[in-house]
Amino acid sequence: MKIWVVFLLLTAGIVAQLTCKAEVSFGVEDLDNSSLINTQTVQYPDTFWIPDSFTPDKDGINEVFKPVINPNYPFEDYSFTIYDRMGRKIFESTEPSASWNGTNQSESGNYFLHNEVFIWRIKLTFEGEDSPTEKVGLVTLIR
Repeated sequence: MKIWVVFLLLTAGIVAQLTCKAEVSFGVEDLDNSSLINTQTVQYPDTFWIPDSFTPDKDGINEVFKPVINPNYPFEDYSFTIYDRMGRKIFESTEPSASWNGTNQSESGNYFLHNEVFIWRIKLTFEGEDSPTEKVGLVTLIR
């Protein structure tokens, strides 16, 4: 008897040449023979990718939150802002290398925030484009 399993594998990262790539592989695996049958891989050349959660719990893994911007798409202007659910600005940067560590960086000082969903907004203008690209999404902070 043969058992067939359909699986999805998603990998995203930065390779040695500092090019961002995302690949999705679809395939069918024969569990009796441990062989892979008919795999299709698709690459997505996204201009940027933003995670939907992070865990700033001082374990050294997934400590900060920031966009991953494909270096094959140079840009001129950049802003990245994070708001709490009440609409208060928690973090803002115009520096692409800056990242958010899960603290409230307001006038009242830095303090750690608890598990919560936050709103992010990125705005950047790619070289050769007249108008900026703007996206809004959610990120979950997990401690």
